[in-house]
Amino acid sequence: MFLAVAVYCSSVVLIILSTTSASSPQPINDIVSMPQKPSTVETDSKATKNFQQNRQPTLNAGHSISQNPSTSHSVDKDLKTSPTTLQYRERCWHANFSSPERRPVDHTPRPFLLGESAARCRGDIFLLIAVQSAVQHRARRDLIRTNWATVTNIGGDRLQTVFFVGTTNDKRQAEALRRESDSRADIVQADFVDTYRNLTYKHLYALRWIAESCRSVRYVMKVDDDVVLNVFRLRESLRELVGSRTDDFFYCQVIRSKPIRNRRHKWYVAYEEWPGDRYPDYCKGFGYVMSFGLIEKLHQCAKWRRYFWIDDVFVSGDLASALGAPRIQWEDGWGAKRLHPRLAGPEANQMVLANADGNFMVPSLNRRVWRAIVRFSDWGWEDGDAVYSE
Repeated sequence: MFLAVAVYCSSVVLIILSTTSASSPQPINDIVSMPQKPSTVETDSKATKNFQQNRQPTLNAGHSISQNPSTSHSVDKDLKTSPTTLQYRERCWHANFSSPERRPVDHTPRPFLLGESAARCRGDIFLLIAVQSAVQHRARRDLIRTNWATVTNIGGDRLQTVFFVGTTNDKRQAEALRRESDSRADIVQADFVDTYRNLTYKHLYALRWIAESCRSVRYVMKVDDDVVLNVFRLRESLRELVGSRTDDFFYCQVIRSKPIRNRRHKWYVAYEEWPGDRYPDYCKGFGYVMSFGLIEKLHQCAKWRRYFWIDDVFVSGDLASALGAPRIQWEDGWGAKRLHPRLAGPEANQMVLANADGNFMVPSLNRRVWRAIVRFSDWGWEDGDAVYSE
């Protein structure tokens, strides 16, 4: 008898639990915070697991607040307050190149240290030239300021040059940069340690600053600070070749390559950093043009990708592919030329940009090439209608 009663009670309890479970709503998980199962990608017949959050690049010792610029940002807070970011999840999240939790990471969370007021970025600008520089490169910036950055207007099209840098451990260099910024008002400094493997941070902070501070821009050109730029031919090319386009695009020398897996090589990339056999097509890094409509899109799309330290591959390759932005191969003659004395003649007007051989620069050669550009250009001092700054 006792056995029958026990069986009956157990049956009643099970029925009650089943009814309660069926009538209670299940919690609805937000798709952004829902963890995803690791997936695999086949590379060289090997299954590579979907990796966790990308490793932050190793930075200089002695820094704490700036070492990992993106790790201190509250992801959940960003999701709740930034519906714009959510728009890019479907296009920019990728199982093998993004956080498996399907959450965005802001790689540029900190306020700018210098230049946030955008004192020199006002009015309609045809071409904004974003120069990737370094704190200690004062001589290179001064060389640019006295050469091609002196041209501020060509045939009614305004040009603007801005230098982007990170931070340094050297207090004297930091103070010198502050004084330089006060006197020149053309430097934007972001809060990250300026090292080689942090160049992508510099690029992304530049995108953010332009999107926030320079809204009336038609084209943006990213260049290195060792480049001599023929702004006259550049402006002419943009007007004649891509001026009628209304879509978003890159205009550049297109590169096709694959990750280097040799650990001894300067450009060694581990599978954890790039779990794929090839890079997408990307722009050669010494200089390329972007339509302004891409700037904010690139910055937002980057939040759904893991950090990758080769900035040109990341921005003009990975992010551009996710957004479906074409890379237009620039016209013959645009290919970077090494600075050479022969460019200090009529040939200077046949090039668009030239850069130094490695890190070895000869300032006098830069000045000679620039004088030749001005002399042989239709827009130069003698016959042209260009406006030069002091």
